[in-house]
Amino acid sequence: MRRWISTSAAMMVTFLPALAVAQGQDKSKPQVEQVKLWAAMSVPQPIFYGRETDALQISFGVFNDGRSPINPTIDSSHLFINGIELKDWLFIVTNGPGTSSFSSLPPGQFLRFSAVLGKYFQKPGVYTVKWKGETFTAMEITFRVLPGAP
Repeated sequence: MRRWISTSAAMMVTFLPALAVAQGQDKSKPQVEQVKLWAAMSVPQPIFYGRETDALQISFGVFNDGRSPINPTIDSSHLFINGIELKDWLFIVTNGPGTSSFSSLPPGQFLRFSAVLGKYFQKPGVYTVKWKGETFTAMEITFRVLPGAP
């Protein structure tokens, strides 16, 4: 019997440690604490027909693995499609209501949001998407758009 393991989940995630200063017992000597943000993104399926991409949504998530609140700096993050930075990203990511987690993500909490980006995936081909911020980098995701309809 074969066992299928979802490689997409394993390939979509990564975290980038950064350093932050936290106050310790001795206030004259700050202790260094690892701040860990785990970031991931996903699409609903790995293969689309051209007409299916009109409403294509990409989901984004960041989890604070650290012990202190941190600003995940979503508004200064960058999105790349096939290595080219999406110039509309700042407008997309800051448009609409947001929670306080966009500026201060508590420890052990996550921030999750989605964006409809189908207009960037209209042509048939293989697309690789990368998302990175000041304190995180999500693993690239790859999916394919086929010509026509099913």
